[in-house]
Amino acid sequence: MRPRSTVTTTALVLALTAGVASAAPPLSLPTLPGAAPTAAAADLHVRRAAVSRNVARALGPAGEMRGVVLNDVGVTRSLDTAIADFPRLAAEGVTSVSIYLYLYVPSPTGSTVATGLQTPTDPELQLVTAAAQATGLAVHFQPVLLDTQTNSWRGRYRPADLDQFFASYTTAVLHYADLAQSLGVTLFYVGSENEAIAGETARWRQVVAQVRQHYRGALSYMTTGYASSVVKFWNVLDLVAISAYFSLGTDKAPSYQRMGAAWQQTHLPYLASLAKAYRKPIVLAEVGYRSQRGGFSRPADPDDKTALPAPAAQADAYRALLDAVAKAPGVYGVSWFRWGPATHPLDTSYSPAGKPAECVLAARWSRDANVRAVAALPVCDLGLLDQTLNRLGV
Repeated sequence: MRPRSTVTTTALVLALTAGVASAAPPLSLPTLPGAAPTAAAADLHVRRAAVSRNVARALGPAGEMRGVVLNDVGVTRSLDTAIADFPRLAAEGVTSVSIYLYLYVPSPTGSTVATGLQTPTDPELQLVTAAAQATGLAVHFQPVLLDTQTNSWRGRYRPADLDQFFASYTTAVLHYADLAQSLGVTLFYVGSENEAIAGETARWRQVVAQVRQHYRGALSYMTTGYASSVVKFWNVLDLVAISAYFSLGTDKAPSYQRMGAAWQQTHLPYLASLAKAYRKPIVLAEVGYRSQRGGFSRPADPDDKTALPAPAAQADAYRALLDAVAKAPGVYGVSWFRWGPATHPLDTSYSPAGKPAECVLAARWSRDANVRAVAALPVCDLGLLDQTLNRLGV
């Protein structure tokens, strides 16, 4: 694992907001032989339809979402520890970071919503948002429900008292909508994978209407995979967001060709049908692949602690998805789950950090020709990538 800065979080934020992190003079590095094309990444994509100003701000300067999710309920580290990586993410072409706002319900049928241990505090959200924006990263907020009794997936949660739940949920969401408005957050999700209650259309429409009174940016809701038809309130939102943990094949470590075929033959046609039906930009608001064998058939399944590492297959999965999205005019980008430092050389988590998948992101997304060149070498050389980023002041 690469060494991390020992500078304190507060000091780093002060440095970023003062412009210290970007004070290094621009460098002119030689383009390496065999490097990737140096054309802007947007030039390699299909032409997409124009979007509203709010949606454009949410998508970012590349015209598509190029994001990472910062926090996960299964990881105990503080959200603000991600701040040290913001300059690196920006240099590698990431343009947005998603923060999950964990909200707790007492049971699978409980009807009240409260904050809890994994809920980011308001000062923490203010700190992380300011640091992200200081490095040119847009910030997205997404409320996520957690069942404290069984810790089961939020899509199964259905409250016994819908009136009580939606009143409690709306109160909680409006607090974060106010905070998002005051902090300049560019995208706010009104819900996330709430499949068992997504059909409560009138209630969700009321939530959206109330959030719009508090927040003026782009709004969305994140549905799962092939369950978008359950949601009947897309017309009052700005984007259709998909949690895209689609199968890439049954092999333990599918080839890039097999993964690409899964996208071309199955998933892209589905996404194209959504874009046609809803006439709104589609974003893959959460998707990720563990760097472990067997992690590509059902990518959202729980971690297999006995699985062998498969970092090359993870990189191929990243490459296959980005290649597919580049050819899909209705799909406006992706946010990867989840950025975090690799814990050891054989780390099998979702994070691309310190693995070949990080090279894929930098090669496809970075706006710096030298970063793209190094990242696109036939064999991912993370040490050389570090050196290149360091020479840019990262």
